[in-house]
Amino acid sequence: MAAHGKKRKETTKLVDSTKAYSINEAVELLKKSGYSKFDGSVEIAVKTFADAKYNDQMMRGTTILPHGTGKKKRIAVFTNDEKTAKEA
Repeated sequence: MAAHGKKRKETTKLVDSTKAYSINEAVELLKKSGYSKFDGSVEIAVKTFADAKYNDQMMRGTTILPHGTGKKKRIAVFTNDEKTAKEA
């Protein structure tokens, strides 16, 4: 892995690529190694030994983070009925 900036070089020193981290250790390492000015994302790979050819073994999931995305939700309603607009 080629490190290009100062912050990235410091971060790569924290991570041992040959070690398998526990979940708690990995989360702490993520918190320490964040060097960007924006909220980053995390990708997790889990080996489940499920065979995706069979419908009963397929898995998908999503989660909502505790603080969400930080964006405000806006709803636009185009209607002539005021009651419907308030319900939306």
